[in-house]
Amino acid sequence: MANTTRSPIAGHNIYLNEHNQKVLFDPITKTGYLIRETEAQKFTLYHNRWILALAIGILVYSFTDKIPLSILTSFLYGTIQEYRYRKVWLPGLTQYPNFKPKNKVAFIQGLIQQNKIWDCLVLGIAFLTFGILFVINGIQKHNGPILIGFEVIVMIATSWKAIQYFIAFYKLLKLKKKH
Repeated sequence: MANTTRSPIAGHNIYLNEHNQKVLFDPITKTGYLIRETEAQKFTLYHNRWILALAIGILVYSFTDKIPLSILTSFLYGTIQEYRYRKVWLPGLTQYPNFKPKNKVAFIQGLIQQNKIWDCLVLGIAFLTFGILFVINGIQKHNGPILIGFEVIVMIATSWKAIQYFIAFYKLLKLKKKH
């Protein structure tokens, strides 16, 4: 079966090079960065840096009900992570200047390569549940229409992520039945 890793090295701007290695393409600098399996956890952290910043902002808002504080916290975290990503982590990776992306590695493909059937199911349920509960929480707190709209956008994003996990779960079950 497929290799098992902790985090999938797949998704947005991930491609395979001529040696079948995973390369992160930075469209700003037109540079490819070799991502080894040992870098999977850091890759996940940095690849999701702005999503994590948004989640931190949401958590701050849920505890304080102060929009400016949540926006500031989210922006500061995202900016610090962006700096660390561009100035600390990326320069330490093997670089391919003028990398020409060809063979994309989709997120679902990365999940399937991990071969973690039940993790996909649990994470799909968790993402779906978080999105729905986030909107329900906003409605119960009587948030204004702008915040409810924002919460619905977050719910749509988490639902999309859940669907990806469910698709991977389904495909892994089909693969398991074949063997």
